[in-house]
Amino acid sequence: MVVSLLLLPTLSYVSFGGFIAFTVIVVFSQPRRFWSLAVRSGWLALALGLVLSSQQAYDLATSYLNLANFVPFMAVTIALGTWLPQHPYPHRQAEAWAGWLLIITVPVHLLAMLEYTLMDPKVKGQLSNLWGLRQFYDANYNFGQRADLLFGNPNTLACYIVFVFALGLGLMMKYSGAQPYTSIDPSPIPRVVGWLTRKPWRLSAITLLNLVGLFSTGSRNGLITAMIIFGLALLTVSGQWRLKGMTALSLGALCACVAIFGAGGRTLTWTLFTQDARLSVWQIAWNHALHYPWLGIGLGNYGVLYTPQSIPGYDAMYHAHNLWLTLLAETGFPLTLALTGLVGLTIYRATRKLPHLPPSHQAIVQGYLWAFGSLTIFSLSDLTIAYPRTTVLGWLALGVIYGIAQPTPYLHLGQVYRLLPKALRPNQPWSR
Repeated sequence: MVVSLLLLPTLSYVSFGGFIAFTVIVVFSQPRRFWSLAVRSGWLALALGLVLSSQQAYDLATSYLNLANFVPFMAVTIALGTWLPQHPYPHRQAEAWAGWLLIITVPVHLLAMLEYTLMDPKVKGQLSNLWGLRQFYDANYNFGQRADLLFGNPNTLACYIVFVFALGLGLMMKYSGAQPYTSIDPSPIPRVVGWLTRKPWRLSAITLLNLVGLFSTGSRNGLITAMIIFGLALLTVSGQWRLKGMTALSLGALCACVAIFGAGGRTLTWTLFTQDARLSVWQIAWNHALHYPWLGIGLGNYGVLYTPQSIPGYDAMYHAHNLWLTLLAETGFPLTLALTGLVGLTIYRATRKLPHLPPSHQAIVQGYLWAFGSLTIFSLSDLTIAYPRTTVLGWLALGVIYGIAQPTPYLHLGQVYRLLPKALRPNQPWSR
């Protein structure tokens, strides 16, 4: 899994192979647990429903291809939900994954800054004829002064960065506040987390570096999502004044940079939102949903049925830039409501159980909840499920949330301390 995460920014399809291999290992090593969870959770029924919907698609090949965004990664989520509760320290495993994602994203931010600088119109005018850079400018699609790197689109890169940033906030919640429970957790700390926390500034600096990469993408959706995640962190974290101070200062700095420099060279005004082509894109999706309410037009068929120039200036439009409208148009109302209900129930149960988890688990689950929330917010105006890297991150976060929030067969600290005489029990809320 670690290798798959490290390869995700650059060799995404090789990375997917690692996730699929992990799933296959879980299926063959714990078949009864895996299939029991798949049936009880409703994911197997939903997967069969998506396959049935695809049979009615206008373009069967496109629909089958788009099933790959759902069915295999549903299996990854079920595999994580099966395997993590069997792990002696599931929160430590989730910490390690978050730490590796933070570290592997550092070069992404540095390269995004470089690309943002090179795409400045003034710099581009001076350097575009230089040998080497000429190839860069010719090969790089002109999104304006915005970085997209290997991700193909600045919004996709921004979505990935905000996800990793939210995971970093979860780690900061645990370690940057110097909470006393971090010192009594006897589980072995992952090596990558140990490196991140060895210097007091290291974790905070690497987490907040995500904002530099995010600004370089010039993504309105990414900037708005990051600000909402900032707000959630400020509102949902109790105490932790040091963390709240850093969060507030970082939010202020991000807003100031956007106000001064704009987003990708664009000044943020209401016109950017009120005259957005998304409004027409959404209307087309809603019309499809009304005409095909039960099984939809088939996964991925929004782009197939799009009439060129039906939205002025766009010869092609591959999806509805909203997850729920896309699902309504392509799979119908029943499957859209079922998928939303299953995911919502998982998040609701995790949120309800959060205060009852050991504190060492709480911060990590909170980070993954924020990360999954960032994808949900992003999906209101884009389609995270259409891009390979953000697709796998969403299902990974859901699997981790499901796995850690489930009862574990191993004794955690609270259970161990209950076996001690009352006089020897530490005065911790989770040991009561």
